[in-house]
Amino acid sequence: MVAPSPQLFKVDIFVVLQLNLIWGTEEASRRLHAAGFEKLSERQPWHGLKKGGRYYFTRNASTVVAFAVGGKYEAGNGFHMVGAHTDRCSPHSW
Repeated sequence: MVAPSPQLFKVDIFVVLQLNLIWGTEEASRRLHAAGFEKLSERQPWHGLKKGGRYYFTRNASTVVAFAVGGKYEAGNGFHMVGAHTDRCSPHSW
């Protein structure tokens, strides 16, 4: 019998944590922080965003918004977003 991979275990844990929106949000935030994303506050202006910067914020302990500023980004050029619900593990694009 082949032992399950560590990656599979990580996915299983993340899915289990998403059974509760708050747990899923906390786990996603922890992983983003560990990956070098900087936490922002919705209540403060975001004057210090930098090209190549990676950021996230949470709302109501049930939503995580994460984004990266491209290295070639110029103000006024628009942007793309991809999102997923913490209550559903399927990505969506808007």
